[in-house]
Amino acid sequence: RGAVLEGGLPAWKAAGLELDESAASSDALTAATAAARAASSSSGSTKYKASLLKDKVLSLQQMQQLVQPAVAAAEAGQAVPDLQRQVVDARPAGRFSGADPEPRPGLPSGHMPGSKNVPFTQVYAGGMLQGARLKPVDELQALFRGAGVDVQAPLVCSCGSGLTACVLALAIHQVTGQLAPVYDGSWSEWAAVPGAPIAKNAAAGQQ
Repeated sequence: RGAVLEGGLPAWKAAGLELDESAASSDALTAATAAARAASSSSGSTKYKASLLKDKVLSLQQMQQLVQPAVAAAEAGQAVPDLQRQVVDARPAGRFSGADPEPRPGLPSGHMPGSKNVPFTQVYAGGMLQGARLKPVDELQALFRGAGVDVQAPLVCSCGSGLTACVLALAIHQVTGQLAPVYDGSWSEWAAVPGAPIAKNAAAGQQ
């Protein structure tokens, strides 16, 4: 079982809880890597047994198939249809629309055809990253609804590299109690594929 400490270390400190300020040993710093290697090795042993929830991670091929109807509609000059599974992009609005550059050299900005934009900072109370806390459920519901996202319908979260997509997935879990899947390759994989369909200049939150 895993959990997220809302507010992180700043919240822990603010609550006056105990802190361990002793120096970490080299063994402690490498323990997580050693445990991961042991878990993937048939000869290794570990107390933690991880298993991949395959329905919670989508591949590039699955994403390409998912957005194909939107790509075909755009090429035909037709209105972009709703996708079978909503694609919710956590990147800032400027990168989503194509107005701002990506932080990765050589990678174009824009978005997957048919996707919708909910910048991940918007799920935090006050938009604050330091000591971040999620907005109340009713505000999260309004946020997603305003971006045209139905959190009760099938969806997948994406971002730049698969990290902040998990922030959206956590926010959606707060609303629905269900764990949303993520596209872990995200934009850094999608946009690096030669000839990848990339939409630009759409208003933030829309297709």
